[in-house]
Amino acid sequence: MSPFQVKILPDAERTLGNLDTLVAERVLRRLRWLGANVDVVRPKPLHGSLDGFFKLRVGDLRVVYSLDWEARLVQVHLIGNRDEVYKRRG
Repeated sequence: MSPFQVKILPDAERTLGNLDTLVAERVLRRLRWLGANVDVVRPKPLHGSLDGFFKLRVGDLRVVYSLDWEARLVQVHLIGNRDEVYKRRG
């Protein structure tokens, strides 16, 4: 199957821009990997106020994303350290 497109939404884009260059590149590499492998990985679902979203761990950071299977799209909503990300939606 064709890979998913990865779309980084404005909040996540701002955070990504504030990260150290090497860390940001690591996040982007991981997101490209996710887009190419969504069909074979088991996404980690979130609960509570983040129900319907999934998480991707990149070192100490968490990437909160949603999946649109019909459009084959990964939408990245939040990027940040574990405590910050889970509190921002709560």
